[in-house]
Amino acid sequence: MNDRSKMLAINFMSVSHDKIYPIFCSNNDTIVKCEEIFYNEYPEYKEYNTYLTANGNPIKRFKTLEENGIKQGCAIIVNIYDNQD
Repeated sequence: MNDRSKMLAINFMSVSHDKIYPIFCSNNDTIVKCEEIFYNEYPEYKEYNTYLTANGNPIKRFKTLEENGIKQGCAIIVNIYDNQD
């Protein structure tokens, strides 16, 4: 962790809010790193094409939490695309 790193607690949750999983991470972690933790807890989500939003805005997976404007206590919604093949 570098001098500019801050530890954050964020919440990954399903659209229906029946799955809520708090994750502790650094503001310099990529979203995809945190997302993997959620998928390991709820492996059924690996079967879907998903996209993430926070505060109604889409999240870029390969950018850091800080680059995406994710702050302490933020809720990241795991959305499922309607068209599944």
